[in-house]
Amino acid sequence: MAESWAAHGSPEVRPGDVEALRRHAAAAGLFIDPAAALGNYFEGRNGRFYCYHFGFYPLVTLPARAVLGAVGADVFKAGPVTNAIVLGLALAAAAVLWSPLRRHHKLPAVAGD
Repeated sequence: MAESWAAHGSPEVRPGDVEALRRHAAAAGLFIDPAAALGNYFEGRNGRFYCYHFGFYPLVTLPARAVLGAVGADVFKAGPVTNAIVLGLALAAAAVLWSPLRRHHKLPAVAGD
């Protein structure tokens, strides 16, 4: 679905999406069977094909995908890169918020503080 979002800004899969996915996979040294990739899609009433999965996560990976593509890196790493960024932001936010909470509410210290 990320291929569809990147190619034409919609979650529906189009024939060019499958071919582009195959090219990206080949560049990464992988083989993707189009039939297996399309097994996660269903045909809508309008005749278009949509993925069974929620489309927000692939949409969130597009900035990482764009940067990876711009520097010639493997665009299949966009998911893990996005996960690492989100986890890092969550940990940083927790660290920033935890200190004032402990100071103002007399919360117990955590091992290692």
